[in-house]
Amino acid sequence: MILAIDSNARNKLWSDTCTNARGRALEKFITTRDLLITNEASDIPTFETNRGRSWIDLTLSNNILDQKTGGWTCGEEESCGDHKVVFFEIESTEL
Repeated sequence: MILAIDSNARNKLWSDTCTNARGRALEKFITTRDLLITNEASDIPTFETNRGRSWIDLTLSNNILDQKTGGWTCGEEESCGDHKVVFFEIESTEL
């Protein structure tokens, strides 16, 4: 399972500069569901406007898929909104 979410939750755990109430709640959800954060530390924020910037877009996975996921990066360009495009790779498996 992979979840790619616009969380609007800030937390130092995923490289944001601060932690807010929503970030603490999401951290609890992540740990109680045994999820892993795929995001890699980056100087490029996932969300940026003229009012500020943050790292609120997360990619989460379970333990099985985390082993097959890598290359997480955040692009420099905005997508259709104020969020940046996030890229990651999933290793394919032969059946």
